[in-house]
Formats: sequence, C-alpha cells, structure tokens
Amino acid sequence: MLPIARLSVLVRSAVTRSARTSAAPLRVQQPGRLSSNQFMLTAESLRSGSRLFHSSAFVSDKVPFLLADIGEGITECEVIQWFVKEGDQIEQFSKICEVQSDKAAVEITSRYDGVVGKLHYKIGDMAKVGSPLVDIETGESSEPVVADVPSAASPVVENAAAAAPVSKLSGSKKLVPFLLADIGEGITECEVIQWFVKEGDRIEQFSKICEVQSDKAAVEITSRYDGVVSKLHYTLGDMAKVGSPLVDIEMEDESSEASAQEEIAAAPSATSTPASTTNAPVTSKKNENGEVLAMPSARRLAKETGVDLNLVSGTGKDYRVTKGDVVNFKPQSVVGAVRRAPANKGEILATPAVRSFAKERSVDLGLVSGTGKEGRITKDDILQFINASKAAPARPVEAESPKAEIKVAASSTPASSDDTVKPLTVIQKAMFKQMTKSLSIPHFGFADEVILNATSAYRNSINASLSKQPVHGVKKITFMPIFIKSLSLALNEFPILNAKLVGQESGDVSQVKLQYRSSHNIGVAMDTPQGLLVPNVKNVQNKSIIEIAQELDRLRESAKKGLSNADMSGGTITLSNIGTVGGSYMHPVIVTSELCIGAIGKTQRLPRFEMVRDASGAVSEQVVAKEIMPVSWNADHRVVDGATMAKFVQLWKSYLENPALISAMTK
Repeated sequence: MLPIARLSVLVRSAVTRSARTSAAPLRVQQPGRLSSNQFMLTAESLRSGSRLFHSSAFVSDKVPFLLADIGEGITECEVIQWFVKEGDQIEQFSKICEVQSDKAAVEITSRYDGVVGKLHYKIGDMAKVGSPLVDIETGESSEPVVADVPSAASPVVENAAAAAPVSKLSGSKKLVPFLLADIGEGITECEVIQWFVKEGDRIEQFSKICEVQSDKAAVEITSRYDGVVSKLHYTLGDMAKVGSPLVDIEMEDESSEASAQEEIAAAPSATSTPASTTNAPVTSKKNENGEVLAMPSARRLAKETGVDLNLVSGTGKDYRVTKGDVVNFKPQSVVGAVRRAPANKGEILATPAVRSFAKERSVDLGLVSGTGKEGRITKDDILQFINASKAAPARPVEAESPKAEIKVAASSTPASSDDTVKPLTVIQKAMFKQMTKSLSIPHFGFADEVILNATSAYRNSINASLSKQPVHGVKKITFMPIFIKSLSLALNEFPILNAKLVGQESGDVSQVKLQYRSSHNIGVAMDTPQGLLVPNVKNVQNKSIIEIAQELDRLRESAKKGLSNADMSGGTITLSNIGTVGGSYMHPVIVTSELCIGAIGKTQRLPRFEMVRDASGAVSEQVVAKEIMPVSWNADHRVVDGATMAKFVQLWKSYLENPALISAMTK
C-alpha cells in the first residue's frame, strides 16, 4: 500500500506528463487533501494505467452530522462534553463530543473533513438519535467529481464522470457499498445469521439490514442511507470481515441538487411568494409508485421534522421538492396540513417493540397510518404522528353544558406551591424502561444464608500475601471477587442459569429457544454518581480471583468518569451487593437478557447452634458465633424450575463455606 503523500505525488506527476503531451491545453487543480474514496480511485487508476485529475468544479457543502443509532434501543443521549467549537477545523475521526446514554458514555467522532458550522446542542441537552449534532462545512461537494485525463487525440472535457468506489449508474443514480463497521472489542469478523432485506428492497436510514454474530454478542446492523438494495455480498452463515461491503445500495445522486438550486435562483418567480403566505395548490410531481419526487436530502429533512412531502410545493427541476422547500414550508399555509389518520380497519400491523413505544407515549395506533411493508406501523410513523399533533392548530372548544363544566372543575386538584416537577435523568429513564420490561418476567424467588467464617479466613490469608507481594497491582481484595469466582464455578454445573431466551419477541412459543452462553460475563451492580449501573466482568471462567479483583477496580474507577458501552453490554448473570448500604433480604429484578440474579445482604455476627465434640469424643450441641450473610436469588420461572434454582444456590454456597474447593476447582 502506497503512503498518502506518495500517492499525491504520483497523481500530480501523471497529470503533468499528460499535460505536456496533450495537444489540447489542460487546466489542473492543485490536489489538496484527498478523501478515502479518491485515494481508492487513485490507487486503482495507477495500477490500471489510467491518469486522473481533480475537477475544479467544487461546491461548498454544509453537511448535517447526525447522531447515529448506538444500539440497544437507545433513542436519546445527554451531551456531556464538546471537543470542538464553531469555526474549528476538523478531520475524519476527530472527536466531536461525548454523549451519555442510559448505558454508557460514548465519544462521537467525525466522518468528514471540514469546518464546524453550528453546534445544535448545549452541554446538558438531550440529543435525539437521528437528529443533527453539528453542521460541517466540507468545502466540496458531497461526491467529489473526478474526470479522466484525455489522450492527445481527444478533446478536453471538464467535469466528466468517471468510475469510482461510489459507482455512477444510468440517470441520477449511484451505487454505494455499505461496509461492516468496527463494532469494537477487537472483533475482526462476524457471522451473518439473519438478513432483514433482499435484493431489490427499498430501505431508509436506520432500516435494519442484517444481524451478525460475533464471539461476544449478536448485533443488528442498520442502514445509513435511503435507497434500494442492489446486492447482498454474503449468504447466511458466511463470515463477514470488518471493513468489507455487506450490501450495495443504489441511491439517488445528490450532485445534481446544486444545479437544481441554481435554476431556482435564476427563476425569481418561483421564490418570490413565500410558502407561508399563499394558498396556491401544491405543485409537485409523483413517480409511478405514487411517491412525491424529492431530493434525498429533502426526504431526510422532512422525515426529521415531521413534514408531509405531499403538502410541499416543489420548486426544483420537474417540480422536485428540494431541501429549501422543506425548510420554507409552514404547516399553517395549507388548510388541514395536519390530519389525524383514519382508524385502521382490521388488525393493526406493528411489532411488539413499536406497540410498546406507542404505549409509552400514549399514542393510539388506530390513528396512525403505517408506511412500512404491507402498511406496518414503524417508530418513525409514531414520531411523525406526535410531531404532527404538536404542530396542528388548536381546535375551537365547543360549548359544553354547565353540568360538564362543573364536573371538570370538581375533578381538578391544584398543585401545591411547594411542589416541584423535574424531568427524569438519563439513568432514571433507563431504569424506568428496563424495570418495566423486566417485570413482565415471572420471577421465582429463593433465599438462604451463607456462613462466611471460612471465606473470611481464606480472604485474610490472600490479603496477607498481597500485602507483602502485590499481584497485578492488587494489594488487597474484598469478598466480591471470591463470590464472583465461586458463582462461575457453580455455572459450570448449571449452565441454564447462564443462558438466555431467544425468539420470544415473535410471541410463538415454537420459535422460542435457549441460547447457552460459554462466557460467564457476571454483572455487578454499582452505586455511582450517575445512579445505579451494572457493568460486567467478562469471561470470569478464565480469570483468577486476583484478576477479577483487578477488573473490579478498573470498573469502579471507570464508573466515576463514565463506563463504556462494552463494559455495560453482554452480561449473562448479575450479582448485586445491597449489604454495603444495609439490609438483609431483598427481591432483585432480573435483567431482560438474563435468566437469574442474586443479591447479597449485610453480613452479621449471629448466634447459631453447632455440634461440638469434646476431648473425650462426646458430641454436644452448643451456641457459637457465626458470620452470617443472607442471600436472595430470583430466576425466570418460565424455564428455570425451583429444584434447579435450589441446587445451584446450594453448590455456590458450598464453595463459599469450603473455599479450598475454589482453589481446587480453578483451572
């Protein structure tokens, strides 16, 4: 692979030689910073013998940089830090900001080179997934124009289209390879386990494309583009490499939008009357599928702002709706611009996730028009319905009978002047959603107590050794690493407690299966400044007690600044230590992707009966002091029966009361 600087020199040299040998004069722009697409094209052309130059026809382009979907159903994040300010020069992979979701803190990096035009949020604001974070002025058209250098016998033609990684198709189409992005944790390849699309399907931004399985977790991949699926590069079961194309997507070429805007500027009559002050009929054209002709950027903006393109007059070429038309559109300019959709007849088509989404927002699905396949209602449909309802002018209140007015007045209760209303924090919203889902699981409870005298002596012996010779920087351990390691040993004998249910979303019990997970990723509930968080220690089955203690120390330090998404995801079973703040027994709530959770209460020195043998061999019953730790366990009773739960807890308890077994069983 040639270095970037060397490629630039080769391109300039090739162009200069061509200019000296061409019969016709050739104007060449000084190459600046090349985009990744241009480098791929340049390298390919140098191998094939073609000679290329950059066209001088560049149009300054302001690109809205959207907050991408960061998975796990997260719809909004709090902006907690900006790394840039308006006017800053940035490059690809420059850090833009840090956002805090209900799972973790994530740093957002740029996909573009350019200048920061506008920050759409302040620190502390809630940014919606799919909405613009910043505007970036890239200084060139969204698709740089590259032209072939003609031979001496050919006339010079500027701005001619050439082959590129983003392939130009006939008309105003282009072919974009959609790459498998880096999903973290050093993963280099994933198995394709499900396709949600097929060749020829029309997709939009955030449409699900496929599901891939890494050695850590299953991840759903969503689209960044609007277009038509042209080619699937893998079949089910294939291993897809990170950075390689998953699908090819055929898109409308927005490079023609600039010329359309020029035509608008040249025709004053098209813009002399603002949309908000005219009641002229809507002038726009539709394609053979009944869709309004619109630029892709206009469709995206309309989707983000909840504007119905059927109500917008197009001022572009062939009455195509442009981004400017959407910006200038005013809902009040058209009578009845916001309408409630008629109630759907028959069964309402919507996934369980969409139904839950609508229920949380008190939206009647019978009033929402579905735009998905076969009229299926999507989350976007619900969001557009909500936005339309907010934008609709208030209807005049009809006169009511005095009786009705008295009834309303009697039912209203004035709020106390001392009351305050505050929005939920990010963590509280996460708890609200998670606990609502978790309480649909039928919990089976099991409680017991563990005698910790032997474990206490075992821990003291380890700490005595560590005080003299620390291992991996660990000088002292708590009880928790021992609890976690003994839990992993018990899971070896009862793997069902480490499994998860898959296929239950369908509602068809014949599709529900148990996925037995080989990794013991044990979650530990932590009380942090942000609230209750549950990161997990990965692959406990392969770690020693000292290594577990080291990882717990790292997670505690990270929790003060903000845990990563990797720390928060992938848990298989959870252990909560409520004893640090008091309390004996509790009712822990199962995480939806798990089948079991345990809670540890406060350890106390309590009297217990014990059989004691004296010097003569006689056995008598005596009262002795014991260190007693109460434990509470809950399991998903749909697949875990009471006997299995009891045996599992008794095995875990036996390791703690006989810690020599922990050392003996550890590989």
